[in-house]
Amino acid sequence: HPLSISGQVSGGQLKLSFAFSRARHKHATVQQLAEDYRAELLAVIAHCTSNEAAGFTPSDFPLARLS
Repeated sequence: HPLSISGQVSGGQLKLSFAFSRARHKHATVQQLAEDYRAELLAVIAHCTSNEAAGFTPSDFPLARLS
């Protein structure tokens, strides 16, 4: 694959690995992608842990069979 991102949770931390074809991508490009990816994940975490994100979703009530 020209670009592959693998992830796992280890010791309570998400660890990602970016593998790529040097024939198709520059290291600096993939490094920037990894940094941007990290920034977006941090933004999602910040949103999900903020007071504005409080509330319920259908997944909070699996027995109710909501969609």
